[in-house]
Amino acid sequence: MLGTSTGMQEVRVTRVIQGSKELENQCVWIDGMPGLAYGEEDELYMDVFLNYMQKDNEYLIFCDAYGPINLREQNNCSKYYVTDSIFGYVNITNRENTGKIIDKNQKYTMKDLNGFEFFADSKEVLEIKQVIKEELIEKFLKEY
Repeated sequence: MLGTSTGMQEVRVTRVIQGSKELENQCVWIDGMPGLAYGEEDELYMDVFLNYMQKDNEYLIFCDAYGPINLREQNNCSKYYVTDSIFGYVNITNRENTGKIIDKNQKYTMKDLNGFEFFADSKEVLEIKQVIKEELIEKFLKEY
């Protein structure tokens, strides 16, 4: 059951740091690749440790456009995929303590995981992810 589902999210681009400036103020679909699947009684299984982006939060997103096919199929929005399954996007609205320690053999609901950005099975791994997140923000968004 793991990896049977991925999630695309509709986002509004406020600023392009690298790439086509034509995307600014446009709607795009981002395939964030969370490997989430539901089991019995709405139990949630996952195999990629990155959560969905949260409404009303800003993100630094690293993505590429899907191939040469028509990209304007769904609600007139272009489609992109994140280039990394852990740091494909980082929350810049909520900068600290956005991770959760989980047991990857446990079953969780979306309510259990809502609002968390990163998941790991130890505090040390979450701390490393936080350091990498801050370094990405510093490198690409120095004014924040």
